[in-house]
Amino acid sequence: MARKKGMEPLAQPTLERWFTSSYLDLNSPMVEIIRRQLLATPVEGYIGCSEAIRELNYLDRLPEIKVPTFIMVGEDDPGTPVAASQAIHERIPNSRLVVLPSAAHLSNIEQSLAFNHALMEFLRAVSAEGVDQK
Repeated sequence: MARKKGMEPLAQPTLERWFTSSYLDLNSPMVEIIRRQLLATPVEGYIGCSEAIRELNYLDRLPEIKVPTFIMVGEDDPGTPVAASQAIHERIPNSRLVVLPSAAHLSNIEQSLAFNHALMEFLRAVSAEGVDQK
């Protein structure tokens, strides 16, 4: 669709995947900012990214990750569902998983306080533990 009609017809369905309906109903100015960013996305870049994601197969390599890893997902994210994040978490030794309630794909915007709190908690813990990257 992007190749034939550009980004405009993709904007609203993308926003509906990236945000919960309750967040969209708030008419947050952030939604309009994200809409404008989507519309400004070069079509070829969008297509290239979509093709790369479609071919992405990384699960077998995840156990190779040896650094502290934090996985955060919105409980209502249809693009990267909780089950996918759980599969990642199960394969990365000592990783941490946080599921943010009432959030979709852009949980950092939709649940910014909870997102920032969880991220800072992880970073503080990693800082206190130190990092062994061997």
